[in-house]
Amino acid sequence: MKLTAIKWIFLFAAIFVLMHINNRFEIFALNCNRANDFFNGSFRIMTYNVNAPLGNEDIEKVRGALIEEIEEQKPDILCIQELSSMIFKNIQLPLDSAFGYTDSLAIKNQPLRYRIYSKYPIRNFQRHKCVIEIDTVGLDSLKKEIKQLQKAMQVYSAEIEVMPDKWITVFACHLRSSAYTTARRSMDEDTSWLDGLPLYFENYKIGEKIRNWEADNIRLFLKVLEANDTPVIIAGDFNDWSGSYCMNTIRDGKYKDSWWEGGLGFGITYDGWHLKLRLDHILYSHHFKLENVYVEKSKFSDHRPLVADFTLLP
Repeated sequence: MKLTAIKWIFLFAAIFVLMHINNRFEIFALNCNRANDFFNGSFRIMTYNVNAPLGNEDIEKVRGALIEEIEEQKPDILCIQELSSMIFKNIQLPLDSAFGYTDSLAIKNQPLRYRIYSKYPIRNFQRHKCVIEIDTVGLDSLKKEIKQLQKAMQVYSAEIEVMPDKWITVFACHLRSSAYTTARRSMDEDTSWLDGLPLYFENYKIGEKIRNWEADNIRLFLKVLEANDTPVIIAGDFNDWSGSYCMNTIRDGKYKDSWWEGGLGFGITYDGWHLKLRLDHILYSHHFKLENVYVEKSKFSDHRPLVADFTLLP
């Protein structure tokens, strides 16, 4: 066989393998972006981790930038994560005015760092907790965190009336991070990225175990809704990528990933510490038609807002 023929065989084999990996882990989406006009039953949902370490002198700047970013995207439903008390106090009135509905727990108690805002009526807001046991071998340092997750996770849900007498359930979540930035901050400034690999790996394995545990619990909550054929959207910072145990467990073949179905390209939602990852997702059940999805740049957060438009099918 000629050398040229062998090269072509290897080329096609490499392409086949890359396509398989791409489809298996839903890495690079290849869709024509569509921006369909809204009609009856359509709505826009936005998930946004607004994490931004601030000093008091920056609060007005951040307040204006955050409100502007949200207003520019015009979401009907907003799932917001890592909202500090300082930022919340400065944006509470504008957001209350723009949306009209928010979770009742945040009103009754101290401001939550994770909130659901809606322009549609909300009912049955819940904060979930881990109910499945977890193997704590090797996790002695995390016993306090595990006990907290057994009391309350950073996973919320609410029923939202997107059409008259048509209610959907929205889950908003922020799953356990692998704490790359925490590891980086604990090192000396002159420590190289390579020297930090053992700590990064240790943090990743701990984060993965906790995150997978959270996913197992979320699957239980979803099973109840699936039994009743409830329309469900799951949005938030999953701190994981498509094809992982966490994402596969939550989806269980029943939820589509909005970016894979309608996005174009890699769809970076996290851009910090030299990492560019798609960690934020919007998943949806078969009850919806995806109209459009896109990622918008942020002026101050290391996460980017992810926005998707849906139509509730008859």
